[in-house]
Amino acid sequence: MEVYLIRHGESEGNVLGVFQGWADYPLSERGRTQALMAREKLNGVRFDRIYASDTARAAETAGLIFPEEKDNILYTGKLRETCCGSLDELTPAQAEGRYGSLYTGREDSWDFRPFGGEHAGDMEERVVGFLKALESEYPALERIAVVTHFGPIAAMLAYVLDAGFQTLCSHIELYNCSVSIIRYDGSGWRVAAVNIADHLGL
Repeated sequence: MEVYLIRHGESEGNVLGVFQGWADYPLSERGRTQALMAREKLNGVRFDRIYASDTARAAETAGLIFPEEKDNILYTGKLRETCCGSLDELTPAQAEGRYGSLYTGREDSWDFRPFGGEHAGDMEERVVGFLKALESEYPALERIAVVTHFGPIAAMLAYVLDAGFQTLCSHIELYNCSVSIIRYDGSGWRVAAVNIADHLGL
């Protein structure tokens, strides 16, 4: 089983430099172009199933990459980015201005629970749960596409590599609309490719 992990295209939230979390930002014009480039990259690759995060930026990306399968895409909250709670839609500077030391004094920058969000570990748990559910469908499914966010892709790669999520995040790049591939053979997962971006000119 091959799982293609596709990061969403550049969003308006990316352009603004805000915490996005579960906020619904559409793609920027550049993001739409990136999605069309990814569509060309994946042209001719047959997928048995297509999943996408149910946030606007991921759903829009999936619809542009797979227009002929748009009605068959399975949208799920399990593939959402870490929820940032009330920090969603704020820049770091705005978050500091609004919350002061509650924001700047955090010992764990991955913990958004003080703001009504979740810890990145919560996101990891649900994303790994999603991946484990796919394991149960081996070998019936040959190839799956997953359109999601940086955090969930990094969490899945960390799970496959048995690596620390936070450490992995600081050592990899995942460009908007890049493609990473993991494989499952019944005995375990392997990473086949990370951050394929030649179709983006990168």
